[in-house]
Amino acid sequence: MYVRNAGMYCKNNKSSCPVSNLFSSNKDDVLQSDDDEQLLIVLPFTAQVRISAINFVGPKNDARPVIVKLFINATNMGFSDAEDFKPTQVLKLEASDMDSGRLKELNFVNFQRVNSITIFVEENAGADETILNQLTLFGEPTEEMDLAAWQPIKG
Repeated sequence: MYVRNAGMYCKNNKSSCPVSNLFSSNKDDVLQSDDDEQLLIVLPFTAQVRISAINFVGPKNDARPVIVKLFINATNMGFSDAEDFKPTQVLKLEASDMDSGRLKELNFVNFQRVNSITIFVEENAGADETILNQLTLFGEPTEEMDLAAWQPIKG
């Protein structure tokens, strides 16, 4: 959904497991954390979007994400920022949420004018590393109004 490949990145991922693996059609490609369970994924969009839902696909074992914080329009965050700042929404994921097609509905009002989304995997189910196979965002582009063409309506 309009993700700008050139600007996306992840902090604390293994170099052999880049963030682009989340959007790969190869089922063996994964995004995996390196030093601990935390991941900080930044996805900028090519156009402003509204996001209604997200689907995480991954293992149902202890390497699956459990606590995920979402931030909009905050591309320069570090791990301390993600722990200290108020997230746009916090998701608590169950093993069943790791199925393909299992959507986590977002508070749509808070995700209306999104230029980028930062996904902070704060905790997993107990493993040393977190693994994600795929990530899908559901939404639509916002319709920009041409202010130069705007005409007041007199009635």
